[in-house]
Amino acid sequence: LAVDKRGRIAVAGCRSEPTGPAQTCLLGDAFLYAGPTAREPRVLSGHRRPVMSVRFFPDGSRLATAGTDACARIWDGATGREVRLLCDQGAEIYAVAVSPDGATLATGTDANDVLLWDVATGVRVAVLKGHRDSVRQLAFVPGTRLLASGGDDRSLRLWDLDRREVVTVLTGYPEPLTTIEIVAGGREVATATALGTVRVWSLRTGASVRTLEGHA
Repeated sequence: LAVDKRGRIAVAGCRSEPTGPAQTCLLGDAFLYAGPTAREPRVLSGHRRPVMSVRFFPDGSRLATAGTDACARIWDGATGREVRLLCDQGAEIYAVAVSPDGATLATGTDANDVLLWDVATGVRVAVLKGHRDSVRQLAFVPGTRLLASGGDDRSLRLWDLDRREVVTVLTGYPEPLTTIEIVAGGREVATATALGTVRVWSLRTGASVRTLEGHA
């Protein structure tokens, strides 16, 4: 699920095989709603397997989707037309994120890698290695050249995209990370796991700032 500044909502498509004649949602679809009260979405069809992640570009002109068909796709936000196809030769893609300037796309895969793509050309420009299991969460840090990643190895990694190397590793999570969000104007990162605990970390020091509990 993603929401842009104009209130449009993008939703990832089905994640299981159709089970009967009443099932109209096909594998690989994503849905773009014009607003919170819209009933009929624009259907974005192209992925051949389930769509796992969807993100708008910062200016809302396009959106990106990623799926287990090993491809990310970029769509025109006004027409729903596919404008770019980025494929990784077999690795399933679980996460997608768009840089603040809209020039770089990041994808997280089941090969434990973070891939960086040039949006203008569709060329893969870097592979960031370090995770020991699938990468399922990605978030760019506004106003910087930093990218946060997390996944099934129960760690969060902060990458310097100019040097193409990790600068911070946060470990000790009891479960794989289910959510990463950059908060406090880019000064902190909030992380969550399936156990219901949210932990907030300082991006400058790597120290834990606060822990939020209550979800069961």
